[in-house]
Amino acid sequence: MTELTIKGKEFVHNQIEAKRRRPWKGEEEVRIAWVSALEQALSIHFDAERAKKDSSYNNVIIEFKAPGLFNGMKGSAKFIEATEHRLLPYIMRESKKSGLPQEDYIGIAIDGDHICFAQVRNGVIFSQHLIPFSEHAVDLVIHAIRADIRRAVTAENLLADFGHGAETADTLMQAMADALSAELSAPGNSKIKMLFEEWRTLYGQVADMSVLQADAIGREIGFVWNGRKDLSMAGRLFVIHSYNSLLIKLLAAEIVSAHGLTTVQQPAQAMAALLDDQVLLEQLSNDIERAAIFAQAGIEGFVEEAIFSWYLDVAGKESGALIVPALRGLLATLSLYRADHLSRTRDVLRDLYQGLVPGRLRQSLGEFYTPDWLVDFTVDQAQDGTWLTKRVLDPTCGSGAFLSAIIRRLRDEAVAAGWDTERIVKHLRLVMLTHHLPFGMA
Repeated sequence: MTELTIKGKEFVHNQIEAKRRRPWKGEEEVRIAWVSALEQALSIHFDAERAKKDSSYNNVIIEFKAPGLFNGMKGSAKFIEATEHRLLPYIMRESKKSGLPQEDYIGIAIDGDHICFAQVRNGVIFSQHLIPFSEHAVDLVIHAIRADIRRAVTAENLLADFGHGAETADTLMQAMADALSAELSAPGNSKIKMLFEEWRTLYGQVADMSVLQADAIGREIGFVWNGRKDLSMAGRLFVIHSYNSLLIKLLAAEIVSAHGLTTVQQPAQAMAALLDDQVLLEQLSNDIERAAIFAQAGIEGFVEEAIFSWYLDVAGKESGALIVPALRGLLATLSLYRADHLSRTRDVLRDLYQGLVPGRLRQSLGEFYTPDWLVDFTVDQAQDGTWLTKRVLDPTCGSGAFLSAIIRRLRDEAVAAGWDTERIVKHLRLVMLTHHLPFGMA
């Protein structure tokens, strides 16, 4: 997070907390405290008291209630009033007026003690976590206002929010790079040194390149390397691979959760709002890096390499002190994505990776990706009868473009054959397990 972002979050939190301690009374004091603090910190102007709508900023609509009226429960009468009888009709009316899908609006209910995000889908409002007031809760609201809209899962959006040049990405990768360089420069052996060397043996052999080539690559990367010069290129590539792996796993967790395959709801938002840094790291370790969320969804073998979880080991040290705040920023941004609706997602992971790793560096590594048209042409040429009974092996699968194309064809054949959804899913799961379809560089 940049210093400006941190100060803005602290300012808003402190301004509201000062009002809370008075203590404040009534819905109007809650609304004024939040709106005035946000307007000052973000240099924006809310539309207020329009058609009885408490406050809105573009596509973010906030409903305020008097302090504590939610009683800490989503089943309370005032919470239901705030979401179903206020936010829902407001968002549906605004959607009809603007033409923007109702699903893309960001609804927020606030009673001073708690905040809760909500989304309207098909005329029904779905509330998310009831989050106690804290600096982290404030940060989620700030991220929502800056995002202005729920984002679709596309390569373009992901690169805009998480690619080089994006505050979220550069802040986390810089924190990772500084922590890694400190660990690699420290005397003696360590787990992180061992993981780095293991990765370098498997993935990190960068071909010889001129100083000009290295400088050109460096200009495409959004963070700097402050460690040993001989590790500059390998160290930065290791950070990019680690960051890419984490982002893919977090995105996958959001998708699994949004489609009801696990009891964990909105994992990114839940983790971003955790008050205790250590609890956040433990949850990342268990649910993401040890794949508990995916195992619960019946997805086995999703995360196999422990190499890229090294950031958890250093996040609690002085050298990695900036990693957790940066992680919270990434989680807050990701929590605003529409993982419940996927479109234009063909090989989005390939495009994301190619956007994160500079082209010249990929060429030096010998990494070349097959364009979609060539994938389709090759699969069409390889077809011999139905795919439903076939075994397929792609020994250089990369992002799995060929396997994904075959699975799409297999699914279409199953639908045409009259298979029901459950049978198709079971068969696809069997195919994925049999052929070990990868999901990014996990």
